Amino acid sequence: MTTGPLDFHTEPAHVSSSREEAIQRELQRRRALQAGRNHPQPPAVPAGFTSRAVWEAASHAADALAAAVRDAEYPADALVHRRADVPAHELARLAVDAASPLPPVTAVRLLLDAFPSIPGLFPELEASRATELVGSGIPTLGDDSVRDDFSDGAVPGLRAADTAWQCHVSYERLRRHLPISPAEQRALATYLPEPLVDDLIEARRLGVKAVPMYGTRALYLLARLRPGDVADDDLTELGWTDERARRDFWYRVRNGDVTVLDHRRGLDPEQLSLLDDLDRVKATRRVPSTLTSQTWLWRMLEHLTQGQAQSQAGQDHGFGSWISVRRLLRVLRVAHQQEIRGNTMNAVKLFEQVRAQAVQNIGVLSPAGWEARNIAAYLLVRKDRSGRYVKDALAEISPGLDSRHLPEDKLPSSTRRNLDHNRAVLRTLNSGLESGHVLNPFLVLGVPDQAPTDVWRSAWLTLRRDLDEDGEALANEAKDAVQAMERGHAAPGPFLVPLNQQRWQEPSAGAMPALGAAQPMPRRNPPATAEQKAYAMDQAAKGLINAARHHTGLPVLTGINDDPTSEGGNQ
Repeated sequence: MTTGPLDFHTEPAHVSSSREEAIQRELQRRRALQAGRNHPQPPAVPAGFTSRAVWEAASHAADALAAAVRDAEYPADALVHRRADVPAHELARLAVDAASPLPPVTAVRLLLDAFPSIPGLFPELEASRATELVGSGIPTLGDDSVRDDFSDGAVPGLRAADTAWQCHVSYERLRRHLPISPAEQRALATYLPEPLVDDLIEARRLGVKAVPMYGTRALYLLARLRPGDVADDDLTELGWTDERARRDFWYRVRNGDVTVLDHRRGLDPEQLSLLDDLDRVKATRRVPSTLTSQTWLWRMLEHLTQGQAQSQAGQDHGFGSWISVRRLLRVLRVAHQQEIRGNTMNAVKLFEQVRAQAVQNIGVLSPAGWEARNIAAYLLVRKDRSGRYVKDALAEISPGLDSRHLPEDKLPSSTRRNLDHNRAVLRTLNSGLESGHVLNPFLVLGVPDQAPTDVWRSAWLTLRRDLDEDGEALANEAKDAVQAMERGHAAPGPFLVPLNQQRWQEPSAGAMPALGAAQPMPRRNPPATAEQKAYAMDQAAKGLINAARHHTGLPVLTGINDDPTSEGGNQ
């Protein structure tokens, strides 16, 4: 049997089918690879973003914020050139850092615009406060219970933000005529720039309770709000010369300081009116009863008129009697001083002047009339060595029944005792003064009757340095007479002039007008600038930015005043 040749290339059917499938799979794989190269898959969503849409919205918000920062001519390179896969917390940190250098309120606005898209820009409470800051409503303190997981010590940025926010809220309420507590007023009075505080005082937004208890500004604000409480010693520290002038005015007038008439600046209307009256007295020497009725003015009236006031003792038993007796006593002392210094002619003229004035006032129906009679009696016998004038002198100071004289029983008891004493002195002088006897050595030495030893001795030592031999002899006679009286060896004692020394002394303060309500100290600052008016808002914005920086892991910035009692950052 014949057979054909064998075909070795013929494959079984099942082998051919497997190879075809492999080829198709390879072709599909290559087509898939080519398709992947032409249409890449989107990158994975970075950490911290809940979806691709959220991530894309955050990226767009970050780009918009970076553009706004660069438009404001501030750098934003780190935000612009960020990695594509930057996680959410890093994106928030870059955004906050880019916005931080901008003006505080502008920075808050930009961050607030980005806040809905970029998670974690602000803590929850600060996000709410940022919304209120840039809004038109009245800000509130809000509820800080949302940060229970923070402590003040651990989160200084949040503490600073709280403090600045509290002051911002207080200021906004005050600016809108809403009440705030005294403690809040005191905090603002120290926290805000001083020119703005002055504006608030003048607008009656800050009251007397706003004065802080301490600090360099406390004294100034006390003068602005409670000027009556400023101590006299503090007026100099304040440089408040007008208030010093007003307070000193009454004391200077009471003390007879005539230079007060040349200083009118700062005085109130009542004081200026009195100055006008005193100017007229100085010019005319006529003293109206409206002034003489005020005892505390007598010293000034005497100085203004140089003791020559035209107010008759017979018509005015107050000031008129007082000044007439003081004039007699003053001229009498000067006459003795002229005599002891050897100015005999001047002394004689002055003694005659005293005698004439005494005679003129003898008939006055007041204690001044008795003083005039007593001085006339003294002048009769002060040099009487023969005793020829003793009876006349006794007659001058005898009780008598002359209706022209004030009855003796109307005089004070001390005056009557001194009259009796002087009569006794005169009765011992019937034979005249003995050689060397001085009728009143105190008058010779120029000191009041019965002056203490240290007073008359000082006067005697001063006189001795200026006297010639004759004058020194007279001064020594007076000194010896006083010493004899002090030792109880003098008989008789001195002839007392005046009879009632206390009555004719310079009066005490009397009913000096009380200081009126003090006027507030004028402000020492110009009106607040726009920047100063925005101070509280800027500080609050800085607090929010610092809270955001701390929240995103950035260091807080300096330049925020987080202490409402501090005056270091608000000038």
